[in-house]
Amino acid sequence: MGENPNQTRTPPPSTESQSETTTFESGPPQVTETWNMDRRGFEVVIENEQAYISNLSSLYAVNTRTGGVQWETELDTLLWGDNITLSDDVLYLSSTQADDSDTGAKLYALSAESGDILWEYESDNEELGPHPMVIDSTIIICGQKQGGSFDQSTPYTVYCVNKENGELEWKTESTGGHVDSLYSLDGKIIVNSTDDRVFDHESGELDTESPLSDTIKRVDYFLDDFGYTLPSDGNIIMKKRRLPTGEIEWGTDVISYEKDRYNPINRLYKSNQLYIVGKNNIWSVDNETGEINWKTNIKPSLLSDLVYTQDHIWSSYEGTNELVAINKKSGNKYDIGNVNEEPIHLGTTDTSVIVANEESGVRRLDLS
Repeated sequence: MGENPNQTRTPPPSTESQSETTTFESGPPQVTETWNMDRRGFEVVIENEQAYISNLSSLYAVNTRTGGVQWETELDTLLWGDNITLSDDVLYLSSTQADDSDTGAKLYALSAESGDILWEYESDNEELGPHPMVIDSTIIICGQKQGGSFDQSTPYTVYCVNKENGELEWKTESTGGHVDSLYSLDGKIIVNSTDDRVFDHESGELDTESPLSDTIKRVDYFLDDFGYTLPSDGNIIMKKRRLPTGEIEWGTDVISYEKDRYNPINRLYKSNQLYIVGKNNIWSVDNETGEINWKTNIKPSLLSDLVYTQDHIWSSYEGTNELVAINKKSGNKYDIGNVNEEPIHLGTTDTSVIVANEESGVRRLDLS
């Protein structure tokens, strides 16, 4: 694509979305494109001015300041996004599909500095996902046959792999439907699926006796030592529960039930805020008290996961893929515009947004 001129855009605030809280702010973010490259991107993970980006059959590292590619490693299985976990300068990468139908997808460990493959583990002819989870000296990942459904009888396999050498420590087959995410608490592994299950980290055995096994049936999302129940049909109260007992810390009925979709809760660790995305609204919730800071109408719905810079939350609209910024304090929304025509994936530094596209490239947008 080549270099683009540093053109600055200052988008107006959206008139269709008004926050319930009025807070003084400096106005919309000014966006300046500083570099772009003709490479596809399916997921972006950023640390220390280095962006790690998956590209269907490879992983590459980019200097976020200059746009220079530091290294690229070709892989023999396919990547579709939501694959990368970075821990202690090692990238753990799960592939969702094998090139050869007779070959299982693989779990990789790569050096974050050089991209060298440290080890790889092949599954039992299964797709692997979601993100690998690091617990002590192990990596936990789930595998399912391609095309796994949301039926509770759908089988999956929990793999526990040594993170130093990639050797299998144990694997356990179970049922429970499509696997959405993994969590750990007090030596237990929580598989968040159509029918949630708890496994012992040491042995891999299914745990049905722990209080946690009952509590997770009433939890939609896990964060640190707490679980969150989102509003649903017949349940208008969002609740924060202490784990493993399920004791309720707070509940709020201000967040309305929105049929069809809630994105995962996103939390700003520095400001202790939860951001809940529904089909037509986004809410800011105080994680300590459950009080609603603001509510902003979002149309069309937000598509990409939320990412954060100092003053704003960033996402993109479903259908149009246009970039949107939401002020974290006030909830005021600013439409940045169409930076890519195809679905985008976002990462952030303190002063920029990295926009990766599945078809047409990766670019850096500086903020001021």
